[in-house]
Amino acid sequence: MVAQFLALTAHRPSDWQELLVLACVVSIGFVVGLRVVGVGFAAVSAGLGLLAFVVVGNVAIPAAIALATGAVAVRAAITGKPMRRDGGPYAIEAIVILAGLFLYSIGRSISEGSADVANANTAAVIDFERGLGLFFEPDLQTWILGSDTATQTMNWIYSFAFLAIVGGILVWLWVTDVANYRLVRNCMGLSALVAIPTMALFPVAPPRLAAETGMVDTIAVFGREHAFVNEFAAIPSLHVGWMAIAGFALGRSIGGKLGFLIAVLCGPLMLINVVATGNHFWVDGVVGSAFAFGAAALVLWHERFGFAGLSARVRTAAANTAGAAQLTWATLGENRKALFSFLSLGGLLAYLVVAQTLTPGFTDFWGYLVVQVGLFVVLLVGCEVYFAKEGGLSWITHVIAVACAYADVLGTDGNLYAAIDEYDKLTHFFGVAAIAAGLYDILRALYRRGTVRWQPNDRLMLSVAIAVAIGIAWEGYELIGDKVFNTTRVGGRWDTGNDIVSDSLGAIVFAALLWWMETRAPEPVRMEAPSPVAETVDASST
Repeated sequence: MVAQFLALTAHRPSDWQELLVLACVVSIGFVVGLRVVGVGFAAVSAGLGLLAFVVVGNVAIPAAIALATGAVAVRAAITGKPMRRDGGPYAIEAIVILAGLFLYSIGRSISEGSADVANANTAAVIDFERGLGLFFEPDLQTWILGSDTATQTMNWIYSFAFLAIVGGILVWLWVTDVANYRLVRNCMGLSALVAIPTMALFPVAPPRLAAETGMVDTIAVFGREHAFVNEFAAIPSLHVGWMAIAGFALGRSIGGKLGFLIAVLCGPLMLINVVATGNHFWVDGVVGSAFAFGAAALVLWHERFGFAGLSARVRTAAANTAGAAQLTWATLGENRKALFSFLSLGGLLAYLVVAQTLTPGFTDFWGYLVVQVGLFVVLLVGCEVYFAKEGGLSWITHVIAVACAYADVLGTDGNLYAAIDEYDKLTHFFGVAAIAAGLYDILRALYRRGTVRWQPNDRLMLSVAIAVAIGIAWEGYELIGDKVFNTTRVGGRWDTGNDIVSDSLGAIVFAALLWWMETRAPEPVRMEAPSPVAETVDASST
């Protein structure tokens, strides 16, 4: 580890053009910071920019600091609010963050696991993604490698722009929104603390080092090498986690549509980058984001409630969970529809688990099927519990949903999708039919509860429209996956058109059937909230 740190060399401008660019961005940042924020801020920012160049050898971080300072000046001009800040606290914050990054690098180094364990864990990650049908990293990298410009851009973002963007956001927030600045700082520190033992206990090699992926190190393709202190620290990807939390805090601070886009897009865009360069699987980015946002939840909870009442809240949540479980158990004992779906889908779920245990990889979509069947169980039984007084869902919805789940498992496990051309259209028909029927039942239950006032005709049109929209969205997902990740889900425009027709027919037929049954059945008593005026009259009469 010591040798690795001693091997790091101080960088200096390679030519006069780079020296000129560095001098310009540092000078601009200093002058603007001096005029808008204060001399201490300007001096510390200039020092941070120069130090970053010496360590990294690129002007990205000095440029990001200057850009953030310029954005502060623009905000001050627009709002008319002073942005003056003392330099002392800013210098202390800079020292704390730099020390944290240094300690994190040491922690990464000393937590490096063995190559054999890391490769075995990498194989497990690949198997997990394949089980979900989402092992798309090689296809995404191939797509990016089709363009030298795109590849070089991705390399530059991974190597230099990541810390520059996060650093620029921290500078901006420190001046304009201290609360969100502290959120990002604390989340970075907490997620790093959790990341180090994770790397030690579960070392994972990146895709570029896993022969099974066939992926390359895109940075090495253009003649440059990585300088990592731990090659087997793919999980978690704090590139993604820190970018996601920094974007979230910036968007939260800015607000509006622009803030929403920043908060939502920063993490996914960084995830695409780390996958395309061969440095991470998408699972790594999800874990990194979970660490960062888990830390954010802890920080925000502490700010709002503190930890004094945490035990009481935990006890309350446990009591509510136990009550919900008891109510669900009682429903299964009394409600035949709920029991039918629970036993039918529970048996199917047990089959998937046992088959995977006995024959690992018996289907490429095992994870997807397990999630789908489990979701069906939760939704069907949950609606029976939640809408018990309104009669729950119809038998039609339960039977269609169960039949669709069995058909999908059989079609995937028995390869019926490939053997029978029409099989896919059948599952599309019944899958969207189950969605439409379930939506119609839920809207009818809400009507009986008095929550909505939509009549049967309105509920029919709304349930069909939403179900068909979901079917079309699924086709869009398949088309994007086929074009970008070469998933071969789409059989051409004719196949997509037929799928949408099947979706629409299923939604219309079964939603219309439920509508017909409701309009010809006696109208049940609709529950209305008691009138406050009536309660007053009753009270006065007594």
